Amino acid sequence: MSPSWQALAFSLAKACQDLLFPPCCLGCGARLSRWRRPLFCDSCLPDIQPLRPPFCTICGTPFVGAGDNHLCGACLRGECLLDQARSAFVFQGCLVQAIHGLKYGRRTHALESFAVLVRDGGGLHNLPLPDLVLPVPLHPRRLRERGFNQAGELARSCLPHWRHLIRSDLLRRCRHAPPQTKLPAAERKRNLTEAFVITSAAMVTGRSVLLVDDVMTTGATLNACAKELRRAGAKNIAAWTLARTP
Repeated sequence: MSPSWQALAFSLAKACQDLLFPPCCLGCGARLSRWRRPLFCDSCLPDIQPLRPPFCTICGTPFVGAGDNHLCGACLRGECLLDQARSAFVFQGCLVQAIHGLKYGRRTHALESFAVLVRDGGGLHNLPLPDLVLPVPLHPRRLRERGFNQAGELARSCLPHWRHLIRSDLLRRCRHAPPQTKLPAAERKRNLTEAFVITSAAMVTGRSVLLVDDVMTTGATLNACAKELRRAGAKNIAAWTLARTP
């Protein structure tokens, strides 16, 4: 097929796609004039706020107002088991709808848009180079219900340069528990007691590990994972999430 015919075929296929599957904003659902990346309308896109300093030098908790990065109260008390945690965006506004659409609405086409948003940094430049990238796992029952693990899909889409380091078999969720989103902060830690297990300590010992998840709220889930990684002898444990609650 000649280049001109290839271009025509592509244009026709694109027109059919727009007709049969009209593009909609991942945030508000508004109809878009064309498919584009990221898939947000002109009103929603400015609402997506990168997580900027100042924030805690360990857990990444954002601080209000200007100033230098420093330790938050929880990290001063030694409550965070991570060596470092960073997030790309603030979990608010249209980004909440977009992430929920991925998790609960199976809108996996959102992954391409998230990857475009993260491409210009996304907090990753502040993290040490990992030896392993471990998506936070779902319990097998919830994985069957959802059909995919959003943490794993985000890792593959947003961290393409570390895709060869992703291991979904080393960290397993062994106890089914109520979703963290339905629990108050005080109960989240108890809900995750002995919820995770390392399947091969030999693969983790002495390694630098990067945990990946969609949203960081209290940090209880990432802390529970970090606890097991510490037991297995991980050298350094960092975490990256697409978003974090303000």
